[in-house]
Amino acid sequence: MSRATRLAKHIERTATGPMWHGPALAEVLDGVDAAGARARPIAGAHSIWEIVLHITSWADIARQRIHGEATGDPPPEQDWPPVPAADADWSATLDRLRDSHIGLLRAAYDALHQLVMAAWYGNPRAWPAIGYPGPPELGTRERTS
Repeated sequence: MSRATRLAKHIERTATGPMWHGPALAEVLDGVDAAGARARPIAGAHSIWEIVLHITSWADIARQRIHGEATGDPPPEQDWPPVPAADADWSATLDRLRDSHIGLLRAAYDALHQLVMAAWYGNPRAWPAIGYPGPPELGTRERTS
């Protein structure tokens, strides 16, 4: 299994399981309804819904960073997005969480795959296996006046 595939599987398991440290995110969120996600049983703590939005944002930020699109600190409204007013939006929030992790998974896999391929094709010892004679040598042609 390639490094890119291993990393992709690790990212996938953080969302879907199984994980070595306990339940995966999807397992923890299974059965949580909008009221439970919105609840704030500990004063001053974030709600489940806020944490899910935060995780989703950071999966998107990580994907953007892999593509070189986002390098600075996110603004507060992106870091901790506001919870929608309608309970009906909880299902869409969970869908967005899943989609953001799939996007991150694809971006990470693609980036690592490109690095592995660049390392392979950039290594002169690999060239005979692919029939590449190597780059032309510069300065070996005779000049004509």
